[in-house]
Order: sequence, then structure tokens, then C-alpha cells
Amino acid sequence: MEDNQPGTNVERLVTIGASEEDNKNFPTNYIRTTRYTALTFLPLALLGQFKRYANIYFLISAILQSIPAISPLAPISAIAPLVFVISLSMIREGYEDLKRYRSDVETNSTKTKRYNARDRVWDTVEWKDLRVGDIVRVESEEYFPADIIVLSSSEPNGNCFIMTSSLDGEKNLKPKYAVKELQESITSTENFDFMGKLRYGPPNEDLYDFNGELQTDKTYGIGAKQLLLREAQLKNTEYVLGAVVYTGKDTKIMKNANEPRFKLSRIENITNNIILALIGVQLIMCFIVFIGNGIWNSLYEDDYEYYLPKRHAAWFEAFLTIFTTFILLNIMIPISLIISLEMVKWTQAYFIDNDVDMMNQEGRFSKTYNSTLNEELGQIEYVFSDKTGTLTCNVMEFK
Repeated sequence: MEDNQPGTNVERLVTIGASEEDNKNFPTNYIRTTRYTALTFLPLALLGQFKRYANIYFLISAILQSIPAISPLAPISAIAPLVFVISLSMIREGYEDLKRYRSDVETNSTKTKRYNARDRVWDTVEWKDLRVGDIVRVESEEYFPADIIVLSSSEPNGNCFIMTSSLDGEKNLKPKYAVKELQESITSTENFDFMGKLRYGPPNEDLYDFNGELQTDKTYGIGAKQLLLREAQLKNTEYVLGAVVYTGKDTKIMKNANEPRFKLSRIENITNNIILALIGVQLIMCFIVFIGNGIWNSLYEDDYEYYLPKRHAAWFEAFLTIFTTFILLNIMIPISLIISLEMVKWTQAYFIDNDVDMMNQEGRFSKTYNSTLNEELGQIEYVFSDKTGTLTCNVMEFK
């Protein structure tokens, strides 16, 4: 079993119902969608704040303002607002990641039934405890806890129907089929005694790609028609029995999920470009002051030495004036604007999370996992839709 190491793209050979042999070779069924951990939150969240050009600008201003030789202002007037803005953003990031963590805990703690071959009973276990090779029973309206191969269903012909709207957005029911010979051989779910081996390929992100074979006393070919995907929902079928083939990060849905990352909205990207333009204007003004101050020092410095004591050479004094002017002009980019944007995002997220018009049929409110992208809402210009007359009343309205 050396080829079955986690993360290797090799063919798998799994003994059905004997997951103890395979649970060290494949990932657990625990999933994590959070961006940070307790150890990485502080450095990664702090680093992410400086992807905003405004924060870099205010950090440079705070450093320059802390140098007495060039700063006419107290350092605290720049440091305190910057610390407040960054802290507010990091608290928001941490709170939203905490909501992702709670959602992960809820998902990983969902119950399902797993066959205990030793005691010949169905145990109720949490999703995170499943392993490759486990035999599970999924009831009607339940979601599949992992990618599994259907062995048998409540239908005499081995058919079952699943809805994959959480994977591909399609709400039409998709038929799946157990291998006919297996369906006929499994006559009871209470005294379940089925052992065999599964040979199939490594995990990939294609929802409709699966090839393998099931070996019992005979060898049967299995494909995508036997694959039941994690997060799909069983419909119009009392129950199905299946063998787990992919768990956790190897499942199709997780293979298609992007790694959590720090995101910027379109408006924030535009703001970054505007800030760069303002910094450019500010630097031009500083350069003009530098030239003017250098010329004035060269011509009149000695005449006004009584009022303006000479500290350095004329052009070096003018060079220091660049930084002084930069500090005095930092009001061109008001830090209060950044604070206001953060407060607006907090408020928007609160209203989104408590909007009764966005409540689902189970009575659950929507959840904002990334309020950074609130500005992206309402940016849709066109909606393309097909005519689903067979499912509705066959009436189309121009909107």
C-alpha cells in the first residue's frame, strides 16, 4: 500500500468496509474553509492590510512624522489613526473568519450512519469521522457526507436521484445507478455483509469524471453514474448504501474550491489607483518645493540667518524640506475616509445577516463571510436565462 500516500496522484486500491487499513493513507473527512488559524491570524491579517495602498501611505507618513528633524507635527497624530484603522480591519477579518470556522464545525459535526462491520450495526457518526472505504447509509433529503460509490438503493432496480445545486447550480434531479448485480446481492440493510475492493483513479476536480472497478467474486466497471458527490442531496429515494471513495480535501467540491485569500473589491482597486495618482501629485508638489527652497536658500539664506538659523547646506536643507512638505500634504488622502469605509462595511454586513427577505425556507438567515466584497453586490448588468417552461408556468416576462 506504499502508493496510497496522501497527495500522490496514483491509482487507489481500497478494501470496502475495512477503513482501518486505509485511514492512514488518505485525508480525513474534516474540511477547513477558514483563511487563518490561531497562529497565523496576526501575521497574515496584518500583512493583508498592506495590500491596500492607503495603509502603506499612512505607514510611511507615520514613520516620517516620527523623525524630529523633518516633522513639524506630533507622531501620535499619525500613528493613532493608523493603528485604529488597521485594528478595526483586523477585527472584522477575525470575526468573519470565526463565522467560517463555526460553519466548518457545523458541517463537520453533521451526523450520518456508518456500518460497523465488527458488531454488524449502523453507528451514527459525524462527517469528520468518516474514512475512505467506509460504508454509509444516506436517507432521503440528506446530503452526502463525502464522495461515495452507490452500492444499493431502496429502489428495486438500484436507481436513485440526487440534486447537485450546491455544486453546479442545477436543480434538476440527476439519476444514479447501482451496479445491477450488487443491487440484487444486497437484500438487507440490517444484516449487511458486503466486502470487496475498489480500484479507481486519483482525485480530480471534474464533477463528471470517475473511472474504476469493483472487485468481489467478479469485477464490475464503475463510472460517474455510480458516483454520489459530497454536498449533493438525495431526492425521491428512501435511502442509498455507498462506499466512501474520496474524503475531505480530495472530494470534488473541495477540489473545485479556491484557497481562501485576501480579496479586494473593484472599488478598492479603483481607490488604490486614485491613491497612486494623488501620491504622484503630492510628490510633484514636493519636488517643486524642493527646487524653490533650494534656490531661495542659495540666494537669501545668509540674509535671513538671524530669523532662520542655518542648520545644513542650502540644497541639503531643501532636500529635508521634501519630507516636511510630504507630511504637511498628507491631508490630501484623509484617513477618516478609510475609517468611514470600514464602518460602512460593518453596518452593511449586519443588515445582510439580519435581512428577513434573504431568509431561506428552513428559517436561516444569510451569512456574510467576506464583507470586503460588499461593493460587488448590485454590479450585475445582464442576466441570461433559458426558458424553463416545463418546470414553471411557461410565461416569460421582460425585466
